[in-house]
Amino acid sequence: MAAFSMEKATMAIETQGTKLGIQSSTGSVSVTFNATTHKIIRAAGDWTATFAVGDIVTTSDTDNPGPFFISALTATDMTVTGNAEGTVDADMTTDAVAASFTVTGYKPIGEITDFSGPGGSAAVINASSLDSIRQEKLMGLPDEGQISFSLNFVPGNAGQVAFRAARASRAETNFALVFSDASATAPATNATFAGFALEFSVAGAVDDKVSGSATIEITGAVTWSDE
Repeated sequence: MAAFSMEKATMAIETQGTKLGIQSSTGSVSVTFNATTHKIIRAAGDWTATFAVGDIVTTSDTDNPGPFFISALTATDMTVTGNAEGTVDADMTTDAVAASFTVTGYKPIGEITDFSGPGGSAAVINASSLDSIRQEKLMGLPDEGQISFSLNFVPGNAGQVAFRAARASRAETNFALVFSDASATAPATNATFAGFALEFSVAGAVDDKVSGSATIEITGAVTWSDE
C-alpha cells in the first residue's frame, strides 16, 4: 500500500488525536481540489453514498494525497480538514481541472484508549557449517507483527462495527494509522498496512464502563509516510 507523504519538521508528537481507520470504500472519481475552501469536488455521483462526516480520506493525487478528515459533506462537495478535531486546515493544492483519482475512505475505530504497534521482527536463520569458526547467521523474512489496542465499547460506532464485520468475514482488510502532527503545510504522519481483524472482545465490571480490546494481524509491509 502507498502512504501519503509530505516533509515536515522533526519533533516529538503527542498521542492524543491519533486515529486508526479501517478501509470502507475506494474507487476512481473525477474530482477537482479547492485549497481556499478545502473542498474535494466531484463532477458526478454522490459522496454521501459511500462517505460520512468524520471519515479519513486519501487520494492518489500526488499534490493532494491526504490523509484528510471530512468535516462536511454534500452530494458533490467534500469539505476536509487536516486533523480529526478540525483545528488544522487541510494541506491542499488547488487543481481546477477535473481528473480521475482513486479516493479511499476509512472509518475511524471509535474511542481507542491505547495502542501498541505496528512492530515486528524477523527469524534468525543459522547458516553455520562444519567450516564455520563462528556462528553464521541470516535474517529471515520480516514479520510486521500485530497492532493491538484498547477502546471504550460504543454500540453502533461505524468503525467498531466495521472491525467486527472484518473479523467475521476473515478477509484481508486495509488500515491507516494517522498521527496527530498535521499542519496547514504538511499532512499527518501515517502508516498504512493490510491485516486481519484477529480479535475483538469486551469486558465490564461493577461500577465501570464496558471496555474492549482488539488485535490486527499485519500481513505484508507497513508503509510509513515519513520514509
